[in-house]
Amino acid sequence: NTQIRVRSQTATYEIIGVADSFGAYWARAPIPTIYLSQNQYPSNGGVAIVRLATGSSTAGTMAFARDLLKAMPVRPIVSPATTLQAEWQATAARPRARMLGMLLLGTIGLLLGVQGVYALAASIIGSRRKDLAIRSALGAPRALLIWLVLRQLTIALVFGCGAGILVVLVVQRLAPPVGRGAFSADGR
Repeated sequence: NTQIRVRSQTATYEIIGVADSFGAYWARAPIPTIYLSQNQYPSNGGVAIVRLATGSSTAGTMAFARDLLKAMPVRPIVSPATTLQAEWQATAARPRARMLGMLLLGTIGLLLGVQGVYALAASIIGSRRKDLAIRSALGAPRALLIWLVLRQLTIALVFGCGAGILVVLVVQRLAPPVGRGAFSADGR
């Protein structure tokens, strides 16, 4: 005969069983939960979670659950039925929208970067057109001409990426942490 006291309440409750941990979709770790019998502890609030049998319909199961709930000592107020997955998706809407927004901004940044590299390559080739034409006329191999352009482009890209990484590291150290909870479990 084991009993438990809930928080600062004076009443004690008899433990009649132990259920498996409930992790749900949104919890990374199991949530400690105590289920109190409505016969022993009637209240005006609470949530009933109904597990659907494989292949059963939500409407049929909810009708069955409503009939069961009507037999309880406290008259339940039954709200519209929904699934845990639908509730989880509703709470995940904000993080999902943020993720899609960041994906869109990242894609735009990548496309702008590719366009910038193309513009840099076109500028290098345009500024060295006469030089490359003279080298080609004197019999320079095609691979050497390509290397002359790619070497200059590679040097510019390495310095540009290095400067970008340096700026990110400096800003990361100086700026306050923003958005760390963007994908928190509560969806805020």
